[in-house]
Amino acid sequence: EMKAFLTKKIKQIPGTEVIVSLGKLHQIQVFVLGEVKNPGLYNLPAMCTMVDALIAAGGPTGRGSLRRILLKRNNKIISKLDLYNLLLKGDKRGDKRLRHGDIIFVPLAGPLVGVAGNVRRPAIYELKKEKTLYDVIQLAGGLLPSAWDQKIQVIRFEGHERKVVLDVNAQNIKKLKSFTLQDGDLVKVFSIVPTLANSVELIGHVVRPGIYAYNPGMILKIGRAH
Repeated sequence: EMKAFLTKKIKQIPGTEVIVSLGKLHQIQVFVLGEVKNPGLYNLPAMCTMVDALIAAGGPTGRGSLRRILLKRNNKIISKLDLYNLLLKGDKRGDKRLRHGDIIFVPLAGPLVGVAGNVRRPAIYELKKEKTLYDVIQLAGGLLPSAWDQKIQVIRFEGHERKVVLDVNAQNIKKLKSFTLQDGDLVKVFSIVPTLANSVELIGHVVRPGIYAYNPGMILKIGRAH
């Protein structure tokens, strides 16, 4: 745009060529505060974004939110960054460019739910719009083929008094979508029984011990190997 502007201004001078290059970028000062590893005032290149500032500050702490990172400018909230969109989907649209004097604030994490066992991405997840067991399983990448979907177990702290266990049949999608999770829940997805359903196993002093497919009518026949 600068080249086009200058060319338009001096095109009346014959033989003139416009060359525009970018010199050294000026620095801006940005505050990175809240639950980050190294909070403080940072001098950053003028073209940097929220993620660049977070990296400079060492990233959120284990207590910090990854889903509600605030960009404040002139005492107003300009943007709310959800790092899950970037980390899980590669979506960088919420990563706003910074200006001099901006404040990036990382609050405490919201409700946390652990997902363990036979899912594609077991981890501790911070909930935002996700409310149900179905939502959290999708957040964890879905069930593995080895998952036993007849029982998903939710371990929950109830009333700051006791710990309870709740079983949910994952084959019933309606139950998954209606089962609301709470802060501190642990979701366990068990594996199917590791035995083969249509097999027999031959062990001992035989030529070819191992597991064989079972067919109706099979018998045990002892013979001499040649």
